Amino acid sequence: MVVPAKQRLSKSCLNTSATRFERRKASEEMRLFKATYRDRNGNKHESQKWYVDFSDHQQIRQRIPAFADRKNSKLFGEKIEKLVVCKMNTEPPDRDLSEWLEQLPQRLRSKLAKIGLLDKRRVAAGKTLSGHLEDFRKSLGVGNTQVHVKTACSRVRRVFDACGFLYWSDISASEVKQAISKFRKTVQTVNIKKGRKVKESKDLGEISTKSKNYYLQAFQQFCRWMVQDHRASESPVEHLDRLREPETEHRRALNFEEVCSLLEATEKAPTRFGMAGHDRAVLYLLAVETGLRVRELQSLTISSFDFKHCTVTVQAEYCKNRSRAVQLLKDNRALQLKEFFTNKTPKAKAFDMPSSYRTASMLKADLAGAKIPYEDEAGRKADFHCLRHSLATALDQTGASLKERMAIMRHSDRGNLTLGTYSHVQVYDLKRAIENLPDYPWPGTIQSQQARATGTYDTGVVPGVFAKCLAKSHGENQNLPERTGEVTADSDIETPVFNGPGRIRT
Repeated sequence: MVVPAKQRLSKSCLNTSATRFERRKASEEMRLFKATYRDRNGNKHESQKWYVDFSDHQQIRQRIPAFADRKNSKLFGEKIEKLVVCKMNTEPPDRDLSEWLEQLPQRLRSKLAKIGLLDKRRVAAGKTLSGHLEDFRKSLGVGNTQVHVKTACSRVRRVFDACGFLYWSDISASEVKQAISKFRKTVQTVNIKKGRKVKESKDLGEISTKSKNYYLQAFQQFCRWMVQDHRASESPVEHLDRLREPETEHRRALNFEEVCSLLEATEKAPTRFGMAGHDRAVLYLLAVETGLRVRELQSLTISSFDFKHCTVTVQAEYCKNRSRAVQLLKDNRALQLKEFFTNKTPKAKAFDMPSSYRTASMLKADLAGAKIPYEDEAGRKADFHCLRHSLATALDQTGASLKERMAIMRHSDRGNLTLGTYSHVQVYDLKRAIENLPDYPWPGTIQSQQARATGTYDTGVVPGVFAKCLAKSHGENQNLPERTGEVTADSDIETPVFNGPGRIRT
């Protein structure tokens, strides 16, 4: 039978189209082969590694050497095909594909990144943990103090060293947990032996549960940063729970007479921890009237004080809640502090304080000098933070509202929307609350017996609510025993507020 020319042409075109489609499909498929080459003598050889030939997301043929065994090379090619599909659809790799990419050798990740199939940050999976830690250090530098950055990174580094981790794929949650549980506290001491200074390590025993949680927190923070920066798919330690900490030690608040005795005794005391007695007394007075924490006090410079508006400012990076804090000062206290800082430049440190770990020991020594017990009958201790507790207790005694106390102490109460959102406090309200605080004597001044009994200077100032309550708790002032300036355990003034049970928020 003779086929018409038109029909013959149609079949010819169809066959030609099918051939082109098959060729195009074949060109898009992944191909696995071993390359051949000739040596110097002209002998033909096969490559040791298998090669994967494929079309990338731009329909460009690529050829990548895979592995020596065919099975892993074929798996490599199949994963690349999935990666190409993700790239064409502008979708991120799924969890399985991400985990596979993290396990790839560095040379293959670099090759995939070079042709545009892999984000360059994914190549960081082959980067050493030391390199990642350095990048982590730089990211922490924004909005944090150098002390915080150094502490966090040193904790992460210690876990790396204890576990022997070199790469991200080495990290194991069980090893991290076990290593932290064995950490011990050591200090470096310098001893003189045969006329030479010798550094020796002293073991102080196992670190506290709280310190172990700090190490875990720092390591989890590092791993979360790796995920957020697209360097890893997931954190291997996110599921680890922190250890249950034992009940924290209770602090107590110093009452008015104890604060006065502390200031008087410290003023006369010798230099301790690198600070003169007068400087320490002024530091304690500022702490008990502003409630500033140790690190916040350490950060203060002369420029932190605004003597015109009677305020002291702490920058956000030194505050616990990472928010800039402006604390009000009494009018007379601002004038006294201005005179105290007369010979210092604006950038100079306000106080030459010891490290945070030694401030408690410094106060403990001054309490002993003032014959004030460090621990009361209820087991509550008077460390440096107790000065902040003393401010909270004094504010309560003066009749300051809850909103005013929250503002001055910089506490938040997110659970109470009525108080936190719909209740407002004005600056003059806070100023009134500050001025109503007990009139503690400026270190070095001599106070009359009346000032000691009522909590006011004998300068015509009307006693505040605190002074009235203090006098009321003792009955008539003329019945009080005569004071000599020293406070003993038997002669301390006791009020329902200062010696009541319960804890104060910090």
